[in-house]
Amino acid sequence: EKKMSSVEFIEEERTCPEDIECEVTPFCIGFHPTIPILAAGLISGEVKVYKYELTGEPQFVAEFNPFKKNNSCRGLDFTPTGSTMFCVGGKSIRGLSCETGKICYDQQRTNHEDVINAVCSFDENTFASGDDEGLVLVWDTRQASPIGRCYENNGQITSITWSAVNTTFLATGDDGCMSVYDVKKGQVVRVTDPIDELTTAVLLKEGAKVVAATRNGQLCVWNWGHWDCPAGKVKGHPTEIETMVKVTEDSVLTGACDGAIRQVRLFPRHKLVTTLCAEAEEIQIEKMQLQRNSNLLAYVVDTRISWSDVSSIRGVKAEEDNAEDEEQDGKVTITNITTGETLQADQDDPDTDDDDDEEEEGDDDEEGWETDSSAGDDSEDSMEQDKPRKKEKLKFNKFAAQRTQFFSNLE
Repeated sequence: EKKMSSVEFIEEERTCPEDIECEVTPFCIGFHPTIPILAAGLISGEVKVYKYELTGEPQFVAEFNPFKKNNSCRGLDFTPTGSTMFCVGGKSIRGLSCETGKICYDQQRTNHEDVINAVCSFDENTFASGDDEGLVLVWDTRQASPIGRCYENNGQITSITWSAVNTTFLATGDDGCMSVYDVKKGQVVRVTDPIDELTTAVLLKEGAKVVAATRNGQLCVWNWGHWDCPAGKVKGHPTEIETMVKVTEDSVLTGACDGAIRQVRLFPRHKLVTTLCAEAEEIQIEKMQLQRNSNLLAYVVDTRISWSDVSSIRGVKAEEDNAEDEEQDGKVTITNITTGETLQADQDDPDTDDDDDEEEEGDDDEEGWETDSSAGDDSEDSMEQDKPRKKEKLKFNKFAAQRTQFFSNLE
């Protein structure tokens, strides 16, 4: 079998802005889709806006205090054209016009009974918000009340991911379940069986694949439309995954609690490609965002927003694997990402014991990535065999905030 060489750090000339030092920890960050603007929602409640260039120090543009006292800004998202930025805090939702710098949407009676933790914009008028009790509401800015409701999770909604092709969103929760909701039909399609605390999900292969990350370092892969159990599982990430973004149609970047950002290629074969950057081990990567139309990655470390250039990743086409390394009909290929060890499991086989798998040490200092032979079948006949597992709920603290003006200085 082909073995991986040691993981190497990317060391290239810096082609990204200087770091931004915040007074307190940013809870969320977001890029404007068309202009070089980064917004940061702070744990103290303010939303700060910065204008950046590929080199040099980012310029502070404005500050916005959208919420009542004792509420932090937990999430923000721009509409696809960048005309509005939605931000959530406490039980309130505010929309800010990026043209006038004024509030254009104000929803304080949201029907959320707990703190809102996630927001995702679908188009210029519709978006979804998810709270700490597992409730997701769908909104249309032209109507006063929610137009959709999904209450299938039993814990905090950690992320909401939108599939425009399928007019469907995916809501991950700390109860280990992912809710699939068709907005056009206004109904829940499926709720996946609990796995572990899901932190986020991304779409790969132009929406044909869904990859969800867990706090125990596992990556779970579903084929779109086959939700009963994952088609593949990748275990053994060196540490728990706090955040994840799509970097190509075949690979993701993971941000971990050991301060490292890693590129993991999932198709056609699971493989740890490189470590993009590494902070101090005691400092975790809190949040990451990738600018849609460039190669600029922003990520949060404690009270600092740092940047990384991912052009070396996006510009290099993934190497072609031999036909035998790819997923075969009726089988799921699962690979030890560090050692290159490959395991194929019949999709209709029951779960097997991980202790039977051979373990090999990687060439680098990082812990070897384990394989999981319990990946389920995405055929309808065998998916029912996967059994739900119990999951403890994660408790989160509540934070704080206020209100003013925003993009007024922005040209």
